[in-house]
Amino acid sequence: MSNWFDPRTQWSAEPTGKRGRQPVVTDAAILVFLTLKAHFGLALRQTTGKVASVLDLAGLDWPVPEFSTLYRRQMTLTVHIPRRPSTGHLRNSRRLGRAIWKRWIGYHRRSLVVAKMRCSKLLGERVMSRDFDRQVAELQIRAAILNRFTALGTPLTQPAG
Repeated sequence: MSNWFDPRTQWSAEPTGKRGRQPVVTDAAILVFLTLKAHFGLALRQTTGKVASVLDLAGLDWPVPEFSTLYRRQMTLTVHIPRRPSTGHLRNSRRLGRAIWKRWIGYHRRSLVVAKMRCSKLLGERVMSRDFDRQVAELQIRAAILNRFTALGTPLTQPAG
């Protein structure tokens, strides 16, 4: 979370050069709002208040958009969900046979899916948005949160040598 409120972060949006009202904050800032909304299960008005108080505590004079701006922009937001490639090889033939059997029946993948669904339910049983496009954005943000937590909890192994 410290990366989000780093003074070097690009928070205020640059002019687009198009007609009409210019955006106040960047898409990255909108993503911060929506991530906190999904993580804490807040409404958009509560989220703007929470972020405004965090910015005030951090001593940052950054603009905070109105909840209606968040409501409109979450529909057009593209959420990048990174995927970490699997690494490592099985060396033991017994483990290899068990792994092939589990892969053949889908055991490992099914257990991973069940575990992820449980984690997903911890972020809320229901989707809070009513509009389909906003529901998609909310679910993408939840998936990005889960992937980030998974990446933080996954140990990085390196060969000793």
